[in-house]
Amino acid sequence: LEGRVLRDAAGISEAYLEKETAKLRKLLRQRYELYYKNCPPENLKDRIVLLVDDGIATGTTLLASIELIREQQPHWMVVAVPVASPHVVRSIQSAVDEFVCLLTPEDF
Repeated sequence: LEGRVLRDAAGISEAYLEKETAKLRKLLRQRYELYYKNCPPENLKDRIVLLVDDGIATGTTLLASIELIREQQPHWMVVAVPVASPHVVRSIQSAVDEFVCLLTPEDF
């Protein structure tokens, strides 16, 4: 209900959402086929995982990735980034075993 209220307030039609969702699903399928080339993803159970990003602004994409990886029960998970917003550092740190970040500028 909340999503519908926000969508209606923003003037976004159901048809537009369906069209954009279909486009994104197609793109994700293409990327999946490109990256995995019909090979299953690696099993991460009991492995050390190093997740690297080019920087963290809101952290939502990275937190979603961490959640997906955690479902596979890795032994240890490290996130490494060159720069991050200071507002998201604590949430990332609490979600992984080790967090490496070179810079957290206040004006990020």
